[in-house]
Amino acid sequence: MHPRILKYPLAAVIAAIPAYYLGRISASEPPQAAPGRPAPATVSRPQRARPAPSYPEELHRIALSRASERDDAAHHAMLLEWAAIDPVAAMEYARKTLTNDDLAQAMSGIVKAWATVDPDAAWQWALTLGPAEIHHAHTVLEEIGRNDPAKAAALGSDFAAGHPTEAAAMCLTTLRGIAYGGNFELVKSFAATAPLANPGERGMLYNYAAGLWAPFDADAASQWVLALPEESRAQALIGLGEAWAEQDPPAAAGFAVNLPPGESRRTALKQAITNWVQTQPEAASAWINGFEPHPDFDEAMASVATLRFLVEQNTELSLDWAAHISDAALRDGTIGEIVSGWSLRDPAAALLYLRDAPGLTPEVRQRLDAQIRESAKVTNR
Repeated sequence: MHPRILKYPLAAVIAAIPAYYLGRISASEPPQAAPGRPAPATVSRPQRARPAPSYPEELHRIALSRASERDDAAHHAMLLEWAAIDPVAAMEYARKTLTNDDLAQAMSGIVKAWATVDPDAAWQWALTLGPAEIHHAHTVLEEIGRNDPAKAAALGSDFAAGHPTEAAAMCLTTLRGIAYGGNFELVKSFAATAPLANPGERGMLYNYAAGLWAPFDADAASQWVLALPEESRAQALIGLGEAWAEQDPPAAAGFAVNLPPGESRRTALKQAITNWVQTQPEAASAWINGFEPHPDFDEAMASVATLRFLVEQNTELSLDWAAHISDAALRDGTIGEIVSGWSLRDPAAALLYLRDAPGLTPEVRQRLDAQIRESAKVTNR
């Protein structure tokens, strides 16, 4: 399920709500005394409550006079205000009067408001819609998780037990809602205990949980991941490494290099170094050069060497990264990819490089040379 893009920014929605509805009408100022005279007595008068707005009428009025995005935001804001008071009526109104993106936007906002004021009713309503509209159940459960993580965990577990084919997806939504408030102890517990018919899906939950946790406390998340059962640890390491590499590539690289040799180490190194080189290429290169060549670094080297910005802006540096790949087949293939692209921009320079390139077998050198010369002939025709 893909997240919906909000049509109206929150700031625009808030700005569109009249001051009256936000309770910002200030009390009347008391009468002021004229200079040299005592202040007049004030008389307390009973305050008459203003009648609640007729939401259908007000919404209809805004819709009729709609002339700008501000009017759209005002309409949406009033609908959400109504949803906080009577979500059933607001939902009924939206489904009768709105269509397409406007309806989708309105329903998303209404179910979030509903999940806040009456989570049980909102959840039961969402479940009645069936598989075709299961996205509303995801919206409701995530919102419940933000406000009441324990309730969301219970509802997510019950749903997973009764709907095995939809269990994994709903459990991921549950984790996202719970993690919003930073309750990572419950995140860990739910990921470990949620009822899943397919044992292979457990690793998916661990992967997602680690990715949610790492941006906020990567050290704690990594300790948890390393303590997981071996059959689930590999998936969790992928989620951890991806999130950590985006947040702090050098730290992620330091963690990755200390993993046992193997696939998980190769993946983690690739995640960290690829992110690192995009912001600090010199530092990443210096760090790599501090280690002896090892197959676990090869995927990272190849990934960095073929980064488009690096190939186009500093081809020689790309080739230097490729030359340090220990696996001969991967090294030759990576160099070939870089040189092929280079030959389209500067065939003479590419041919000159091939003449003196270290580490290339005669066969690879000859093949690339022929490829570049043929490409140059086609270009010059």
